[in-house]
Amino acid sequence: MNEEQLGRGKADAKPAVRLASAKPAVHPLAGAGLGTLLRLLSQAGPLPRSSWLRVAMALGSAVGRWPFGVLERGLVAAQRRGARLDPPPIFLLGHWRSGTTHLYNLLCKGDFAYVDPIAAGLPWEFLTLGRLFRPLLVKALPEGRFIDAVAVERDSPQEDELAIANMSVLSFYHAIYFPQRFERFFGPGLLLEGVSPTERQAWLRRADHLFWKLARQHGGRQLAIKNPVYTARARLLAGAYPDAKFVHIVRNPYEVFASTRSCFAKLFETLALQPYDGLDPETITLETYPKVMQPLIEDAERFDSGHYVELRFEELEGDPIGSLARIYEALGLPGFAGAEAKFRQHLSEVRSYNRTARHFSERDLTLVERHWGAFLAHWGYGRPGA
Repeated sequence: MNEEQLGRGKADAKPAVRLASAKPAVHPLAGAGLGTLLRLLSQAGPLPRSSWLRVAMALGSAVGRWPFGVLERGLVAAQRRGARLDPPPIFLLGHWRSGTTHLYNLLCKGDFAYVDPIAAGLPWEFLTLGRLFRPLLVKALPEGRFIDAVAVERDSPQEDELAIANMSVLSFYHAIYFPQRFERFFGPGLLLEGVSPTERQAWLRRADHLFWKLARQHGGRQLAIKNPVYTARARLLAGAYPDAKFVHIVRNPYEVFASTRSCFAKLFETLALQPYDGLDPETITLETYPKVMQPLIEDAERFDSGHYVELRFEELEGDPIGSLARIYEALGLPGFAGAEAKFRQHLSEVRSYNRTARHFSERDLTLVERHWGAFLAHWGYGRPGA
């Protein structure tokens, strides 16, 4: 992406986007490994004084946790002894704001391992330090996610990208944390653009290390992983885990556009450690969607039967139990009958959560049609309410 594509120029009549009200007291990088953090800071450019304290806290945390990380890596290596992850994961794919969180929360009520908040925040040490100080760490959890009102509880399933961002320099979150180096971090961290085969394999090894620990934490159960980033990496993950299963949830692109634009704005407001006034969340959203979704459309054609299933958010919302049954059947997953009561219980607990009705301006509708028309046609979506 060049500077114009990233929205460093000005667009006309952009609607105001409501931003998050406060930055977290402790930045997510407080859970980063020392080596990863030092590499990031060496590439991030100058930091304003307003960020010095949060960065100093992250560095202090990384130094203090370093012995636990070394210990945990040694224990895992001794226990694993090169064994492959078995059974392989189930990957939940879908662009941001497509319903991946709702699907993940539901699916994890079945008999699956998943990423909990402590593992997401302390990926190198959650089996040792995380277990030792779990009661204190639980108290420090935020009440809700950075981008919306979805609650974060001690056992809430989380996407693994925050964990990956604390383990590797290849994460799109680093473009959010250090927006003055947006181009340096965003393409490689999201789409693996310009990443060498060696760097790609290093990323896979760290992700696999995380996955194996998560499965072990949950007694060896099959791991379910939700991460919108993996939507563009299905072929890579299928190569690493030949028997993995993939679930893709797709949503009306008009809805996705409006919600993702707001999501990026809130992430910058909440997590950026540098000024980001030269970046435009709207343009980032418009440019990113095709680069994430087109690889999946191409990859989906290569999957064998029983390894990939696609559903619409509207199906999940209208018939969640039927949608889950279809996923289980399509992927050959056992245990639906035993988990159905848990699915229904979860649905009864969250049914009071009402999404805000969204108004779409003609400008926004036209933008989506101009930039994402091929995807509207591919999935057969029309204007909301039409």
